[in-house]
Amino acid sequence: MTDCRAVRLAALLRAGGALFEVVGGTARHLAGDPRAPRDLDVAVRPDDVEALAGALGRVGAALDPARARRLRVVRVDTSYGPLDVFVGAA
Repeated sequence: MTDCRAVRLAALLRAGGALFEVVGGTARHLAGDPRAPRDLDVAVRPDDVEALAGALGRVGAALDPARARRLRVVRVDTSYGPLDVFVGAA
């Protein structure tokens, strides 16, 4: 497995119970692209935003579920780098 901060963040969020799909540069990286992504992009269903927010809280980052559902695209700063959340696209 790659030693990339975005991939580590995805693994921690998944281990924390979050349900999402990895998209964007991190998805390309996991598919074999050698370029390390600068951020993690995830698509999540509206019903799964609460679980993502909980998993983010366990890694020291905050996501307001109501705001995420309303805006549909939000950026969260984490100690692993930026996370872009696309709500409704999963």
